[in-house]
Amino acid sequence: MTFKVASRAVTKNINIVGAGASGLYACYKLLLLNKNTDPASQFKLNINVWDKLPIPFGLARNGVAPDHPEIKNCIDTFREMFNNEEDPNSKVKFIGNYNFTKKEEYEELLAKSDLLFLANGCEKSRNYRMENMTFWNTLTAKDLVDWYNSYPYEGKEPNREWKDVAFWEKIENVNIIGNGNVAFDLCRLFALCKYDKNDIDKTDINSKFVDVINKAPLKKINIIGRRDFAHAKFGTKEFRELWALSKYGVYGNVDSKYLPEPEEGSPLPRALSKRVQLTKKNIKLQEQMHEKNDTSLKWELKFLQSPFKIDEKEKLLYSRENILDNKTLKITPTEKVEKIKNDLVILSIGTQNSDNDILTELSINNPNEVKPIGWLKNKGSGSIAETMLDTFPLVEKEFRYMDFLNNENSNEIKDFNFLKNNHKRLTNWNDYLKIEEYEKKERKGKKCESIEELLKNTMSRLSSLIPPKIGSPNVINSTASSSARRFQWIVKFYETLPKTPRGATGGNWSKWNTRYGFVTYIMGFGVLGLAVPGYYSHYQNTAKHIKGENYVYEV
Repeated sequence: MTFKVASRAVTKNINIVGAGASGLYACYKLLLLNKNTDPASQFKLNINVWDKLPIPFGLARNGVAPDHPEIKNCIDTFREMFNNEEDPNSKVKFIGNYNFTKKEEYEELLAKSDLLFLANGCEKSRNYRMENMTFWNTLTAKDLVDWYNSYPYEGKEPNREWKDVAFWEKIENVNIIGNGNVAFDLCRLFALCKYDKNDIDKTDINSKFVDVINKAPLKKINIIGRRDFAHAKFGTKEFRELWALSKYGVYGNVDSKYLPEPEEGSPLPRALSKRVQLTKKNIKLQEQMHEKNDTSLKWELKFLQSPFKIDEKEKLLYSRENILDNKTLKITPTEKVEKIKNDLVILSIGTQNSDNDILTELSINNPNEVKPIGWLKNKGSGSIAETMLDTFPLVEKEFRYMDFLNNENSNEIKDFNFLKNNHKRLTNWNDYLKIEEYEKKERKGKKCESIEELLKNTMSRLSSLIPPKIGSPNVINSTASSSARRFQWIVKFYETLPKTPRGATGGNWSKWNTRYGFVTYIMGFGVLGLAVPGYYSHYQNTAKHIKGENYVYEV
């Protein structure tokens, strides 16, 4: 008797909410596992990667220090997934500019998916309270990271006075609370903007950030941690980069009382020992340079401190010294208070999950299908490399447990009910390529700063309003009927016309050679109805959508 092994060449629908590093690493690992499986046993993977921004890559694009381009190398790997058309057993789609906010949306995704990965990330800064803390004397690291990385804002640009020269021209002493890599990034970028403006501006950093910080009269940056030197979270690479600022005349200091000494018969861990030696070496080199360069910017690391009060009148930050229990790592503030010169406090204490009962309930009720990954899973901690190492084993486990049943549900965009009432433009991978080209040529490598600027450079504005049998207006389909091709040409002609300003309904804007006038002409005389008989009512609705500037994208 012989037994036939069941074929795994069945369709599996996978949806990933969040197109940042964790979501795209999950997608990459799924494709790799499937590719390395015996060809007769491979799945047909139909993967949708969703993101609330019109662009993919999350913080790999909009959260990495501009002078660390090597960290963005993962983007090249992710790019291959979307450009790959050679693998017949995988279909990966990027769907941007859609924010999941309702339980019903997630439930429909889940109903159609064999696996649902939640890679929503963490966008909320951790809370930290101090006496007299206000929006004028305290910023979050996220505020500044979003600024120098041109994280796109939606709608009208928010009024942020702390982005103006007038705000920063009063700032001499900055205290950064938190001593992780982001705090070190901020300190380093402040120095580079002041002393190496031309070179740092050649990166994709926001040019206004560079100009504003360059004019700030910065004298001292303190980086303050609540634990000791041994338990600080910064990396050796970032620490070395701070000391390297000495080539610009920017010198640092770490009080020797904070440096741990090895106990007899118990040497310091290797990584910690390297940090201690690095500190001692650089302090010795810089001892004679402080007095000679008293006017230059300086930085200092302070440990075992808990700031609790801001005195704006005296321009001071009050901080209590801490005692750390090395066994439990518990922090106990003392009554000993240090007064630190202060003009601005920056909170760099990490991010946390937004309160989202929908995601919590979804994960608890569907543990086998719903998988939180990345920062959502790890509560805002982990570098891009750590995210990869954490995500890969989880994805491999889920891939091995996928059953042999064919998923008959459609994972196509047009079949999701929650999109039928969507009035936002969805974007796809080709749209992103268009945005990327625009940034490279028109913005000289600088990133778009608003959602509107991103969307205006996408490829199509009418495609999802066109009946499926007509097809996309971006490609004139030679196999389509002559009437369908005429309609496609009309849509392409519309795209070439100047956009109608909101509220402009008369004068020159009523002429046929503007979008408003052209659509009015369509609605009045049924030109599109003549072009494709039988679709007159649909074109009337299409024209109404155009007239209201409510474009919806097809992906």
